[in-house]
Amino acid sequence: MYVKQALVACAGSGTRLRKGGMDFPLSKVFIELEGRSMLYWCLLGLYQAGVDRLVMNVSDSTVRMVYKTLSQLPFEFKRVDFRKDLDLGTTGLPYHTRHLLDDYYFFECGHSVSEPDHYRRLDAELQDGKPPVVLSTFAPSSSDARVKIRMNGRKIIPIREFTGNDEEFCIGLPGVFGQEHAARLPELGFEFKKLVEFYAASGTLRTVNSNMPLEVDYVDEWREAVPHYMKHIERISAIPASP
Repeated sequence: MYVKQALVACAGSGTRLRKGGMDFPLSKVFIELEGRSMLYWCLLGLYQAGVDRLVMNVSDSTVRMVYKTLSQLPFEFKRVDFRKDLDLGTTGLPYHTRHLLDDYYFFECGHSVSEPDHYRRLDAELQDGKPPVVLSTFAPSSSDARVKIRMNGRKIIPIREFTGNDEEFCIGLPGVFGQEHAARLPELGFEFKKLVEFYAASGTLRTVNSNMPLEVDYVDEWREAVPHYMKHIERISAIPASP
């Protein structure tokens, strides 16, 4: 696998989940399933895909629990860099941490989980021309806040709402990002929707469909996602730790 590094966001407080009645310590990356945090399952998938180095975006309140999670893993990453969150939004993290990042790297939310093979398929998109961004697509969500697209062959069209077309998806992380993208983020206003619109219009956006749910922000999304997460945990726990 070409990409060996991941930038992982670990500072989100989960305000919308808390407002919906969920209770968890410090950050939504520490929501537990099967006795382990979502961050644990996220990092396990990245490692099994072949990632051996991390850049962890943490807050003062989450850094100790992130260290604890790393110590619980049945392996060690070759290198882990920590970067203090500046509360400037998730989309801008590649720009603010670019001095720590490789030419290409995975960008993942610590409360999200993906199959190891999904990361490999994201990586495989770099074999054809090194696009600046490769993002994941997901089954449509009931949330109006999600960025939505329609696929027309290899053409990607941002849309405002779903119409029932089978080729309509939500789009989001995880993704593979390049330094070219990090440098462009200020002109995109550090906004994910503008990012998708820009690269879709230029024809340089690549996507890989995921069989997992999009990272959750709302309680209804969490309830829908849990059965998928449980099946994923069963599969990933049976895979040897070595990538």
